Amino acid sequence: MQIDFAPPAWRRTLREAPPWVWVALLCSLLLAGAALWRWSGSRAEEALVQAEIDRADEQLARTERRDGERVAAARAALPSVRAANAVISQLNTPWGDALDALERANGGSIALLELVPDPARGRLRGSAEARNVKAMTAYLEALKAEPVFGMAWLRRHEWVQTDGGTSSLRFEFELDWPGGAR
Repeated sequence: MQIDFAPPAWRRTLREAPPWVWVALLCSLLLAGAALWRWSGSRAEEALVQAEIDRADEQLARTERRDGERVAAARAALPSVRAANAVISQLNTPWGDALDALERANGGSIALLELVPDPARGRLRGSAEARNVKAMTAYLEALKAEPVFGMAWLRRHEWVQTDGGTSSLRFEFELDWPGGAR
């Protein structure tokens, strides 16, 4: 029987520890070292990934700024583009056919005062003067018969006095003009 009256100490406990405790301690230290090594490697990899994310964010911000500038420039140019398209649409209107049809329908008693195209609706508005109601209705019927125009409407009419004391019938009409639609 061994009797030991010395107080317990860690040095003596380590000295008297069986060999399996030393093996377990060594394995634990090796596992802790491996875990530390993997952790430091993952931290380095995480830093690389974060740097790539930061670079991608910067590139995205530059692209958004550049695209934002392009969008702003396009929005600023939009009114002038629309105006240019409206001018082009009016210049591309087939006036020759319409003017020929208007001339064919005129029997010599109509004075054409104004023509206003409405390409968006495919319409042509006009104002004219006639000597009497019969000449006005004959002109509108002749316009309806023209293949260039689909339909003709009388929008309004009124009698006007001229300086010479004669009166004439001023009227406004609208034509369905499929060739003028854009």
